[in-house]
Amino acid sequence: MAVKFALLYSSILLLVKFTEVYYGSSGLYVASLISGMTDVDAITLSMAKMSRGSIDNSVAINSILIAALSNTAVKFSIAFFAGSKLLKKHISIGFGVIFLVGLLVLALRVFIF
Repeated sequence: MAVKFALLYSSILLLVKFTEVYYGSSGLYVASLISGMTDVDAITLSMAKMSRGSIDNSVAINSILIAALSNTAVKFSIAFFAGSKLLKKHISIGFGVIFLVGLLVLALRVFIF
């Protein structure tokens, strides 16, 4: 498990560095969206590390939010399509609230802060 995470983390680091160099913060946002589909921990660690030097804190925060929203959407999709009718009803409410609050925070950060 540790080796698997190390490989994922190093792959995310490479993706993040590549997108930062060639595409700037918008590239980091795309990398966060993609990496969040599989795991939030690796992109969170990458952004936290990069916030100490090479990127602005707001880019790191927004990237982590994007990854978390992406991960939430994937988890919702898995549960929704694999689950029972009752499960779909309950997770739609729960995940819907989580996702909407996350989008609201991201929108506030982008448009107000």
